[in-house]
Amino acid sequence: LALDENFKKFLLSCIAENSIPHLLLYGSPGTGKNSIVNVLLNNMQCFKLIINASEERGIDTIREKVQTFAKTAAFGNKLKIIVLNEADGLNYLAQDSLRELMETSSKNCRFILTCNYLGKISEAIKSRCSMHQLAPTAKQIAERLIKVLDIEGISYEKDYILKIVKFADLRKVLTTSQVLSKTYDILTL
Repeated sequence: LALDENFKKFLLSCIAENSIPHLLLYGSPGTGKNSIVNVLLNNMQCFKLIINASEERGIDTIREKVQTFAKTAAFGNKLKIIVLNEADGLNYLAQDSLRELMETSSKNCRFILTCNYLGKISEAIKSRCSMHQLAPTAKQIAERLIKVLDIEGISYEKDYILKIVKFADLRKVLTTSQVLSKTYDILTL
């Protein structure tokens, strides 16, 4: 992942301690929010519930699915993690109900929220989360792209790297490079 070194250290300590605070990961599409969630969930001992909040955005989802999962006892005192992808899609009532649930269930349950538009998340939710903006620099994107291309054995020109990282996020850069590598022997722009 193209991440700031301090944030990488934070994530590694969460995994090592098998504990996280409530997290709010925000940034443009393609910056790695869901990849970070997957890394955490795959490397922590936990029960998990994952909801796409842009599709299930109402208070009923919070009351029926999220609250039920958060309030039930965890087998073996394992940590429970609830992921709300695209939490900026939750309506006001759902966010208000979520705020209360974050307070009452924090002993054994943590929330990871991802969003593209931080302004659509209530201040009450933000204040309960450790917030992390994901905005890889062009240099970080270039380094990650070079590493992937080298691992995959794909040839490229230096100018290709310099040009492509200027116009796209990491996901788009990787996808475009993959498509171009099927057609061209050497990636160039």
